[in-house]
Amino acid sequence: MITRVFCSAKNTFSLAIRRGMASAKAIEDKIQVDDVKINYVKVGSGERAVLLLPGALGSAKTDFGPQIEKLPDILPNFTVIGWDPPGYGKSIPPRRQFPLDFFYKDARYAHKLMENLSFKKYSILGWSDGGITGMIQAAEFPNAVENLAIWGSNAYIAPKEIEIYESRHSGCQQMVREDEEANGRSVWSGRFFQTLGRMDRCPYENLQGKGW
Repeated sequence: MITRVFCSAKNTFSLAIRRGMASAKAIEDKIQVDDVKINYVKVGSGERAVLLLPGALGSAKTDFGPQIEKLPDILPNFTVIGWDPPGYGKSIPPRRQFPLDFFYKDARYAHKLMENLSFKKYSILGWSDGGITGMIQAAEFPNAVENLAIWGSNAYIAPKEIEIYESRHSGCQQMVREDEEANGRSVWSGRFFQTLGRMDRCPYENLQGKGW
């Protein structure tokens, strides 16, 4: 099982380095998936596959660089696939959109990506938003997803969290201001917070983010 492998990943990394195992070369390419071109990274040549799902604003290389480099040595029977979700990383265009069902859309795109790469079955590693996408993907395509490992993700919103969301207007504004001061603009766009507002009642009316 994948979960057993990653529980001892630190020791396995060290063992691989001591043995001088050469990492397989990663291939980066784009492929048409329905109406968008998806950028993906592929490394290894195993018959089984593991799909890496990055978090919000992330890409395969920014969120899973070490895994792309080392997993082929640890899992020689796997092909490792990392993707940039539509509107993130090098999967631009399109401009990132945040309809209420954007996690479901990402799950369907990710599944079709694996189908287009000729993987009928695969496992998933999901971080943050990628973990949410992974949970939906496993539920929508149970015959395809063999294993699911996620972290930094939430499956539901508890009553206490709703209280926090409803009181965080000033915090949202402060985050955007600090980002703009540091970078000249904020990557946290008004459209992103509009979606949060519809999903979890986070006030967004006065946010001025200009990203995406």
